Amino acid sequence: MSNKKRRPDLEALPVKFPNYIGHMIAPWYVRTQRAGTFSYQPLLSDISVQSGRDTAAIGSITTQATLTAVDMSFACVEKRTRVRIGYDQVDSYGGKAKADIAMGRKAKRGWMNSFEQDIADMLLKTSATDISTDVVAGIDTYVALLQDLAQGPVALCLSHHNFVLLKNNATVKDRLKNSGIAINANGDPRRITADQLAIIFNCDKVLVGPDAEWYTGVGAYKNNAGLVILPDENEEPVDEPQFARTLYYEWDTDADFFYMESFDDDKEDASYVDAKGHRVVKKLNADMAMTLQLFAAGGDDDSSSSSDSSESSDSSSSDSSESSDSSSSATSGSSN
Repeated sequence: MSNKKRRPDLEALPVKFPNYIGHMIAPWYVRTQRAGTFSYQPLLSDISVQSGRDTAAIGSITTQATLTAVDMSFACVEKRTRVRIGYDQVDSYGGKAKADIAMGRKAKRGWMNSFEQDIADMLLKTSATDISTDVVAGIDTYVALLQDLAQGPVALCLSHHNFVLLKNNATVKDRLKNSGIAINANGDPRRITADQLAIIFNCDKVLVGPDAEWYTGVGAYKNNAGLVILPDENEEPVDEPQFARTLYYEWDTDADFFYMESFDDDKEDASYVDAKGHRVVKKLNADMAMTLQLFAAGGDDDSSSSSDSSESSDSSSSDSSESSDSSSSATSGSSN
């Protein structure tokens, strides 16, 4: 007989997460069934205005657009993390209750890391436009193209590693100084924030993701970054064109993303905690994002590598503070 039991206390447990950005690129979209169909609005070209119609003769209106919602099927896939603590370690954690809390936090963080990796893979692990010969001009060009669609804020999404490299780019530093943004006397830009970098690229946001998912996690695609028109999480996909959404099955109003259980196994002399949930990421309008190769393959701007390594440790908390502000909203159901 199973001794598994539901753990609503662990489902509501606060957890410290990295500076996730995936939830802003493909916001959560709750479903009450694990599989089914939903509708979204496709991205269409703007329509022209008709003029000179003979109103006296009630002339026909010939300039018009037909808007048709697209139906998309989905099937949320189970994602599960399990953490184990041996009975001989329980006392080290201060007892069974505290051991369960430690396992719960680890399980929830692992589950959310997996979600972040899904979004990084979707955006970066694809064919990219190479702008490595002039990365600044390239970003300018493609930001303008997405802004012309006027469907929402445009964000540059990249790893912390590449964020550091961009700040050390000579053209970027010149733009920063010419924009009145203070740089250290020796030209060290390590305290430049993501919001300030967004100003010089004329985009709305620069989103800096954890290197574990957005750099090392994407392997050979580590030099890539994404430009995305960010969806409004409060809008239905059918209300306005959106790039992507993450559909997840809501177990109940308490569980949100995670259904958590704990159990003991006397044969293994261990306690276990599971975090499980069902989700799937759906790309809706691919033209609302693009992937850019910032640096040449195998190179990633070695000229600044010595300053990058020291900056990476010094600035990880301050540089990507804008992302951390919204990280809690991404996981509000799991870190109440």
